[in-house]
Amino acid sequence: MTAGSPAPATLAPSAEELVRALAVADEALAEAGRSCGEARHRLEVSGESIDLVFAGERLAEGVVPSFAHKERSSNGGAPALTIQLCDAATSGRAIPLPPCLEEASLRRAEFPTYRSRRIEALYDWDRRVLHMLDRELRRAIYWTEDAAAVPLWEHAGSLRQILVWWLRDGPLQLLHAGAVGREDGGVLLVGRSGSGKSTSTAACVASGLRIVGDDTVLARADPFPVAESLYGSVKLTPDGLERFPALGARAANEGRDADEKAIVYLSEALPGKLVEALPLRALLIPKIVARAEARLLPARPAQGLLALAPSTLFQANGAHRGAFRVLAQIVEKLPAYVLEVGTDATQIPRVIEALLDGEVPRG
Repeated sequence: MTAGSPAPATLAPSAEELVRALAVADEALAEAGRSCGEARHRLEVSGESIDLVFAGERLAEGVVPSFAHKERSSNGGAPALTIQLCDAATSGRAIPLPPCLEEASLRRAEFPTYRSRRIEALYDWDRRVLHMLDRELRRAIYWTEDAAAVPLWEHAGSLRQILVWWLRDGPLQLLHAGAVGREDGGVLLVGRSGSGKSTSTAACVASGLRIVGDDTVLARADPFPVAESLYGSVKLTPDGLERFPALGARAANEGRDADEKAIVYLSEALPGKLVEALPLRALLIPKIVARAEARLLPARPAQGLLALAPSTLFQANGAHRGAFRVLAQIVEKLPAYVLEVGTDATQIPRVIEALLDGEVPRG
């Protein structure tokens, strides 16, 4: 989902219908794999293995690079989750939508969504993507009409919906936030799109600081807040490209449209910058200001929660109340500050390092 998209609607339960739909999809994907060849990639996310099984290589070329730092060799054990991925243009195999999703998708008025204790499904008719998860079988499906029609900047945050569902009841939650720092600790950058998060993370990548994530990270609150990496990419807007031309020169999507975000895969371009996890020491709320100077101002916990929760929960269709509890605990445990992002982006990492060194700003 993106900002401005209509709110999802949960349709009337029909567990049997979704079980049948999953069986049909499984058979279609198995046949697609036989005809196109399977490409398998094993990831490790917070100590658990996830297998990505692609029908053909086309979709894998877009999805896998953001997870390159999470790839592990298979030890032969069963994964915690298997995600089957397929696009109809490559495989020649369409997956029929379950009737409850088909009916709603034809109205094009909302994201048709289904939830039950076992199965969750969502069809994004704007991008023609079907997401399904079966908790009992620990299997998920990601199907789209044409992998080539999905922009690379969307692939750079791929499988978000499935991962939100899968993580929903656990201590680890997917946050709409960035995280940067150094080995002794980091900061969580929170706020709506356009608030300055990406500028701040890009400035830190261009400096001596490390990055856990640009726009999306995994986080837990207990026993203390920790941010864990999920996607190993940085997205740059046209403004970001002007501010950080050396970083933009490493973009993977060189032939992109003028208004399309540039994608830099850190595992490939700057492997030393990406870290798996950092203990969190503060929550920063970026705010773009007109002057050159960057500075920190104390903020109330309520400001931090307001900056973090709405965008995280809006993007996480199907988030459980446990997700909000984790967000609230993180905010409760971390001091919050407004990070005024000035026109001189080189000051941003200096301000963050001063905070990590114990220089507490006072209002």
